[in-house]
Order: sequence, then structure tokens, then C-alpha cells
Amino acid sequence: MSEPSGADRDGPAAASRAGRSNRSWIMLVLVVVIAGTALLVVDRSDAPGVPTAVPEAREGEADFFMERAVVTQYRADGTLEYRLTSDDVRHFERDAITRLAQPRLTLHDPGRAPWQMRAATGTLR
Repeated sequence: MSEPSGADRDGPAAASRAGRSNRSWIMLVLVVVIAGTALLVVDRSDAPGVPTAVPEAREGEADFFMERAVVTQYRADGTLEYRLTSDDVRHFERDAITRLAQPRLTLHDPGRAPWQMRAATGTLR
């Protein structure tokens, strides 16, 4: 007589362990899939929608603005080229225009006295 193999020796106990092992893997995969799906749903519900058009109430409003703005430009060699200050700066993308209130511009030219300009309002295009 031949000796029974390992699977035959363990009989129903081995088959039961294999079945439980397969069920454990299936349950683990299901839990991971459910958790991943839940995270995607929660993440998407928290994200703000991307506007496709400018709301009518916002049309004509500035897309960015600055108050008490100071813009300083330097040349490649590090010397001051100009300084622009303004009480209020508003940019309108639709019209491709920037409006300034009380702008003051000082141009610096090496070896010369700076030029100073002031106005009640200004426009940059």
C-alpha cells in the first residue's frame, strides 16, 4: 500500500482552511474597493466646481486688484529702472485694461536725475 499524500492525510480540515483563506482574500479585496470608492466620492463632493462661464453678476468686475500698490522694476545689472505706486489698481481681463488711481511713476536713468510723473488716474493697456 502506498502512503496517502498530504492533501489526503489532512482531508476535510485542509479543504476548510483553503476555503477560509480564499474568503479572507475576497473580503479584503472588497473592503479595499469599497474604501477606495468612498474616498473618491467624498473627494469629488468636496471639490468646488470649475466655472465654465463668468456669472453675469461678476461681468465687468475687476479680475484682480491691489490697494496701495508699489511696483518696482530693476535692470539686469541690478540698478533701479522705475517705481510705480498707486492708491488703487484694478485689472479687467475682458477689456485687457488696468486702471490706476493716483498713480505716481518715477523713472530712473543712470547718470541723470529721475523723472517723476503724477496723475489723478491712469490706464495701462
